[in-house]
Formats: sequence, structure tokens, C-alpha cells
Amino acid sequence: CRTLSDEFAGCLLYSIFSSSKRVAGLTALFVNQNYRGLGIARALLERSISTFTKDGIQFFIISNSFVPKMLKSTLTDLGFEEKDFAFVAELNRHF
Repeated sequence: CRTLSDEFAGCLLYSIFSSSKRVAGLTALFVNQNYRGLGIARALLERSISTFTKDGIQFFIISNSFVPKMLKSTLTDLGFEEKDFAFVAELNRHF
């Protein structure tokens, strides 16, 4: 994510975990301190979910170790369910 003046504002990195390419996992989510609180993390997650859904990814998994308290409500709003070890979003329920 870049600002209008082309400054780095944040990024989201993920990996595809299964050979069937139906499970994606968050490996990093970062928002530059100067741009926190503007909804950038949410926008990055929403864009990823949209892309994953179009690409046939069935599950998006985020380890609890990546999730600060302030992000938990955003994940819940985006359809993630908190499990023992991770937040899990089932994206393509028709499979």
C-alpha cells in the first residue's frame, strides 16, 4: 500500500499452504506507524479476501500470534472466527 505521494504505508503478505491451493495463511501484516488508525490494515485484508474468493481459495487463516487486540474486532467483522490457534475465514462456502 502506498500513499498518494508514493510513500510506503503498509503491506500484507500471505502464503498458499495446501497443494490444492485452497488455503492461504497470513505471514505478515504491517502498517507504517504514521498511517495507523486510517483503516489500511482492514483495506488490505478486504482486498486479499476479495482476491482469494475470486481465485477459489477456500480458507484464510491468521495465527493468533499475529493478531493484536485492536485487530480482533476487524477480523470478526470480516467474517473470521476465532479458533484455538488462529482466526479462520471460510471464503467459498459452496465447495
